[in-house]
Amino acid sequence: MVNKGSRAIQIIKNVLLRLLSAFLSTGIRQFITLPVLAATFPKEVYGTILTIQGVANITELALGNTLNNTRLVTNAAYEEKSYTGDFNCLVLITIILGMIITPIIAHAFPSVDLVTGILLWLVIVFGTMNAYYIVGLTMRLQFNRVLIQSILVGVGTLIGVGLTKLTGLWPFSFLVGSIFGVAYLFFTTPLMREKLKWTPLARTTTTKWATLIGVSLVANIVTYLDRLLIYPFVGAAAVAIYTTASFFGKCASALIPPVSNVLLAYFSQSDYKMDRKVYFRIAGMSVLFCLCSFIASLPIAPFITRLLYPSLMEEARPFMVLANAAAMLSAASILIQAIVLKYSRTTNLLFIQIIYGVVYIGGGLLMIGKAGIRGFCWAAIAANMVQLICLILFGYFGVTGQGKKISG
Repeated sequence: MVNKGSRAIQIIKNVLLRLLSAFLSTGIRQFITLPVLAATFPKEVYGTILTIQGVANITELALGNTLNNTRLVTNAAYEEKSYTGDFNCLVLITIILGMIITPIIAHAFPSVDLVTGILLWLVIVFGTMNAYYIVGLTMRLQFNRVLIQSILVGVGTLIGVGLTKLTGLWPFSFLVGSIFGVAYLFFTTPLMREKLKWTPLARTTTTKWATLIGVSLVANIVTYLDRLLIYPFVGAAAVAIYTTASFFGKCASALIPPVSNVLLAYFSQSDYKMDRKVYFRIAGMSVLFCLCSFIASLPIAPFITRLLYPSLMEEARPFMVLANAAAMLSAASILIQAIVLKYSRTTNLLFIQIIYGVVYIGGGLLMIGKAGIRGFCWAAIAANMVQLICLILFGYFGVTGQGKKISG
């Protein structure tokens, strides 16, 4: 039996490795890619790029990241029965869905020409594959290899930014890094070489994946609602302004998903049991981190934002406090959501996200018409507060009643 102290040390080590990985891959995108795009393209074009990339990210996360989570929470059943299959069939389905989604995006944004559309499809395909196949490292707790993969993604992203500067084709900034990441995963995990066949667990796995896609779509549509809602009602320039205003909060909140990923990998181990004490410790630390990050944002955010986005700083400044507060409230929910995913019904998570989406979209539509970007910020704060409270409650009941859990 694993000593609790040794396990805690190992978890902390892996969390630090995962945070460094996130800093290298996500940090390069936030601190180099987006500022370069903002400086390269006019404000309206940059706002359109952010909106299109937001839709692409929603697709990648809904298809790839949910497949990753599905593999984590079902892998023990596959290993117990020595089954191999299902998941590469589902990956093939995601590639086909990407082929359907890309023309829809191109039709919604007339500025997307044929070459950009093809590159955008590749962004979605490789982003989805990257999001799923990395599970081959995380479920084996190989976070040192996750770090190497993130370094390669970062290098590829820098090359992609250079290609964008040379060609004017912005999808390269997001595509090349994903290609580098998938290439590394091909050689370090066996998942891409799993048989393309269905197993007796296919129906259960596909149902869980489909439910998680619903959860992810609601969650990520709301995450990118600042772009999807502001764009048609206030315009592309307003998207650029709001995104700049919330930049620091979203950067700080980007540190939470890697921690959540590590914890979910440990939760999925057959010998791991969670109790109420551990649950409240995780929830409390998550909320405390986000509160401290928000307080830190008050003096730091204007300085960093002015440094990276000088042309947008003055227009973004009036909304900075509210936008960062909304981002940090959203981040506080991420670790608790991982617990709900593992210890509560999947349908409960979908229920929470629907409530969240209704409050966010309804409040956003109402407030954006009355007070523009500022009104949207208040709607985001209210929705994220509702989500946090719901997740805390469902997480508590899930942990305390885990012996009675019914798969959703």
